[in-house]
Amino acid sequence: MYRYETYAYDVQGDVIAMVAYEREAKSERFLVVADYAYFYDKLINPFYGHPGIFDFMLYFGSATANNPAVFSKHNIIRRVSKGFGVDANYSYTDTKYPLIATSIPWEDTYLDALWFEYLNCR
Repeated sequence: MYRYETYAYDVQGDVIAMVAYEREAKSERFLVVADYAYFYDKLINPFYGHPGIFDFMLYFGSATANNPAVFSKHNIIRRVSKGFGVDANYSYTDTKYPLIATSIPWEDTYLDALWFEYLNCR
């Protein structure tokens, strides 16, 4: 095994922390390569329980796909790593789904806006 991740959940089922480990070169020892804390709104996360639907680091908040966004019931509004926080802002539909996300981190910059489109959501 080369890499693994551990997750901590709150009582509502949201991922509140993720730590990623990778094997040190020529060793059996694993080193921490990523350590994140997550904070949420209390509205519907449309990606919960659907791995593979939305594989972008910008929404998941981590360096690998299918992480907190699909494991958490609510929308990530803040991610903290190495003492630095990054906030995401949302506007919502009348049915409480995210419609627009702004200030989304992407590599070394931010996306101005990310629009979501839904079909047959209740």
